[in-house]
Amino acid sequence: MSRVHHQPQPAADAAVAAVVQRCLDAGASQVDVAVEFAGARSWIRIAAAGAVDLAPPETASPVHPSPAALDGLDLVGAGLALGSSVTVASTSRGAAGRRVSQWRLGGDGAATPVEAMQEPAPLDDADVAAAATVVLVEGLHEVLAYKRREGRVIEAVVERLCARLVEALGLAFHRAVAGTQRRRAPVAITVNAVEVTPRDPFAAELPPLRLRRRELPFVAGGGVQAVTATPYVLAPFDADPATGRQGFFVYLRDRLVQAGGWSRLNVAGRSDGLARIAVDLPAAATGAFAWEAPARRVLFPASLVPALRALAFEAVTAVSAQPASPTGEMSTCGLAQKGTSMV
Repeated sequence: MSRVHHQPQPAADAAVAAVVQRCLDAGASQVDVAVEFAGARSWIRIAAAGAVDLAPPETASPVHPSPAALDGLDLVGAGLALGSSVTVASTSRGAAGRRVSQWRLGGDGAATPVEAMQEPAPLDDADVAAAATVVLVEGLHEVLAYKRREGRVIEAVVERLCARLVEALGLAFHRAVAGTQRRRAPVAITVNAVEVTPRDPFAAELPPLRLRRRELPFVAGGGVQAVTATPYVLAPFDADPATGRQGFFVYLRDRLVQAGGWSRLNVAGRSDGLARIAVDLPAAATGAFAWEAPARRVLFPASLVPALRALAFEAVTAVSAQPASPTGEMSTCGLAQKGTSMV
């Protein structure tokens, strides 16, 4: 089946993850993703329960982050990366009772109230009955990329998208779903009523060997910030969600934004296991890191490169058969220590 050539768009799973991230940042306790096959009118609906108001005009602005920003797409950019039409509905309660407001988001970031457009509202009250915020994306680019937008082939495209979303969201938000993120209770995420389960790249069948966690300082914005880096050595395992990749597993606000790869540091991986380093970035200094969206790769500032390269070498050369300490950390037996050790 032939395709229609459009401008490149971020991957659909990355765009959905960006909307989910905005919902979680706003305090959502549950996020339900629904994908409906309807030919050229196929749509994705993301409903957040427990979230504060994500609706425009606060969220939408004429200038919004691009896919090249590490912090990811905002609500407008993520929605338009998924489809040609984006509607946001928000519920509020006041003296007059429950009220649902809807906005249509444009490519320039402008938000137009649906009632001012003299057209039927895309979402009815039933769609937002149990949610504080609902994002509806219509005219999906993955469907519109084909000249023929009906039939079993296109239906299979939507089915694959659903399966991809379950896996991608389980990996990106494994901390949130498992409840291992800092200061938050577990979050429930579903895709077409299928529960998203955590896909932790560090949850090997055999307990991993964990080297000592470090805080690596760097200068950003005239002040000193720090990344937290924790190296692991794992045995290969069948259910590996990262399919054997080694390297840096980079987190921003507990969302996994890079799953493996050495971020151009020219490091060779282990031949007898998996060397993985969990790196948590400070949310206040994302501008110090470059983001290569097509490769989903973070590039670290020059001042961090020597310490991270030394830490990578330590993980690659650590003796994998060495027993773990009672705390679960592996003794490094004289291997070079970089950064400030954390107990």
